[in-house]
Amino acid sequence: MKFLTFVLSWITVTLPYTIIAAYAGSISSLDNPKPAILTAVALTSFFWCGWLLLNRYGFRKEANSEL
Repeated sequence: MKFLTFVLSWITVTLPYTIIAAYAGSISSLDNPKPAILTAVALTSFFWCGWLLLNRYGFRKEANSEL
């Protein structure tokens, strides 16, 4: 993989995550930390579910196609 392709792919994946987390952190405060906490839980759950689905369906198809 070319380095430029890697950097563009990495930015495409990372930038939305950082923007969402930064926005949630900016609207939360010490008196009301709920937006940041809920966003952290939501992002973690989303990525965990994505990894679970990829592990369950994506890798198996790829592994079985080589047999």
